[in-house]
Amino acid sequence: EQFALHSAQPDIQVEIRLTKAHIALLEGDVTTALAWASVVMADREAGLPTGAEGHSGVETTLVRVHLTTGSIATALTQIDALIPKLTTQEKITPLIEVYMLKAQAHWSLHQQTEALAALRSALHHAETGQNLEYFVRDVSSLRPVLASFASSVRPHELSPHMRRVIQACDVIFDDVALAVE
Repeated sequence: EQFALHSAQPDIQVEIRLTKAHIALLEGDVTTALAWASVVMADREAGLPTGAEGHSGVETTLVRVHLTTGSIATALTQIDALIPKLTTQEKITPLIEVYMLKAQAHWSLHQQTEALAALRSALHHAETGQNLEYFVRDVSSLRPVLASFASSVRPHELSPHMRRVIQACDVIFDDVALAVE
């Protein structure tokens, strides 16, 4: 691993470190993810080029670290700074992820209205690409938001893509009204 990291191009090094941090988060290894985030943030504060400038994966992983460590306000500040950038750059896939993270953040603060609005934005942006993987990947943290969303809308208000997301995340609905599993 060290050989691969040191012999790789700077952009590949960023990807390797990012992937390692992301895997650490998935495995619940907060210490490793936090160490990665600390290095990235310290380099930024020192004005050092990190090779990660404009890399949306770095930004979303930093947000995930903040959410995992309970720094919800910091996560929301980062999210609110990211949304206009990603919208301007027309980066739809990272925008979907950021809105889902925003939904999770607001949900954890018991701000249901804001969480549902963020989820609706994620679903809206996902319509064009039919992106299910982001919703399914984060299903454990999204399930309560999706269940609340599913119980708050009428079946005819759901697009086919919204139905697929809800079904893929095991939120059950019937022909008459949506019901939470």
